Amino acid sequence: MGARPLPKIAPVDVQALYNKMREAGLSPRTIQYTNMILKQAFGQAIRWRLMAFDPCDGVTLPKQVRREMQVRPPDEARRFLAVARADRYAALYELALTSGMRPSEYCGLKWADVDLERSVVSVVRSLDRLPGGGWAFDETRTERSRRTIKLLASVV
Repeated sequence: MGARPLPKIAPVDVQALYNKMREAGLSPRTIQYTNMILKQAFGQAIRWRLMAFDPCDGVTLPKQVRREMQVRPPDEARRFLAVARADRYAALYELALTSGMRPSEYCGLKWADVDLERSVVSVVRSLDRLPGGGWAFDETRTERSRRTIKLLASVV
């Protein structure tokens, strides 16, 4: 929208911005985040009486396409685990295949999170890649991500 004064920005300008973002290959989620930030900024401009209305109102946002999760057939998973039993990470592979945990969650486990007597594991953190490189433990992304998972006897 460039150097256009705030009162001159119209919904058609915001829509053009979003269309250019889409043409540049940016994801629908990125465009939705951009819309959220612009709505906050324009909302403040309205409160300060620099604008009369929010030009984000009335624009069409792209829908986020949710891909269906691809699940391997059970017989394929069993064949993989049979071969992987010789590997030193066999327990990790079985945990990954049977728990429903995200890779960042099972890689973020510490021994304090594992209760072998009760056959459970507590998901309380994740291991995330840092923007500049490297890794760090962090809180789970959402409160719902914090959970206790029952382990199969073979994993224990």
